[in-house]
Amino acid sequence: MASDFYLRYYVGHKGKFGHEFLEFEFRPDGKLRYANNSNYKNDVMIRKEAYVHKSVMEELKRIIDDSEITKEDDALWPPPDRVGRQRIGLQLRATLENITRLRAEGEDFRWYLKLKCGNCGEVSEKWQYLRLMDSAPLKGGRGSATMVQKCKLCSRENSIEILSQTIKPYNMETDGLLTQLQAEDSEKFKTIVEFECRGLEPVDFQPQAGFAAEGAESGTPFNDINLLEKDWNDYDEKTKESVGIYEVTHKFVKC
Repeated sequence: MASDFYLRYYVGHKGKFGHEFLEFEFRPDGKLRYANNSNYKNDVMIRKEAYVHKSVMEELKRIIDDSEITKEDDALWPPPDRVGRQRIGLQLRATLENITRLRAEGEDFRWYLKLKCGNCGEVSEKWQYLRLMDSAPLKGGRGSATMVQKCKLCSRENSIEILSQTIKPYNMETDGLLTQLQAEDSEKFKTIVEFECRGLEPVDFQPQAGFAAEGAESGTPFNDINLLEKDWNDYDEKTKESVGIYEVTHKFVKC
C-alpha cells in the first residue's frame, strides 16, 4: 500500500483563544492522524489515529488531481490576520454565446453557499444564502455583518460579509468592442464577488435565479436568469440569434 502520496489538511487561526486548528494527515502507508485543538471553554486537544483502506487513498489522490490545487502558489495566498479575518473571492467561469455583462442583480440577489466553521471545521449541510440587504449585529457591539452565526458543533460565533464594492459583472464589455473581445474573455475564471470572513469560510457555491445579462451586440436585457442547471439559453429578437450561458463552474480564491 506504500506510495509517495502524502496529504496534510490544516485549517486554523490565532485569536483571543490562542492558536486553534483542525488537522488531518494521511501518510503513505495509509495511516490517518487527526488533531483538533480548541481552547474555547478550556477545551483540550483531541488526537486520534487510524488506518484507512487503499481505496480511500486513491480517492484522495483523485480529489487532489481534479481540484488542480497543486497548480496554485501558496506564496500568493496571504495568511489571515490575528483575529482570523480573511477575504475570499468567488470566481466564475462560463462559456458565453452572444451575451455579456453577466452579473448578480440587486441587493436582494441570493448568494447560495455552504459555509465552514474555521474553528472546528463543521460544514453546513444545507445551502445558506447571503444578500446585500441583510445585516446582523456582531456580539459586543462591534458593528455588523451580512450573516452572524453560532456554530452548531462548537458554539463559536462567526460572521461573513459581502463586500458590495467588489461585485463585478462577468465578461464586462470594454471600449465598445463586441463579439471578438467577448469571446476572448469567455471561458476564463474571474472574481465576481469577495467576502470578508471572520470564522466562516465559503466552501461551495450554487448559482440559482437572479442573474442578469445583455445581448453582446444588441444590448437586449435578459433578467432573472437561472443558472441552477449550469446552462441557460434564450433568443435575442433584435439580432435574430440565440444567446446562452454554458458550462458554469466556480472556485474560491484567497484575496
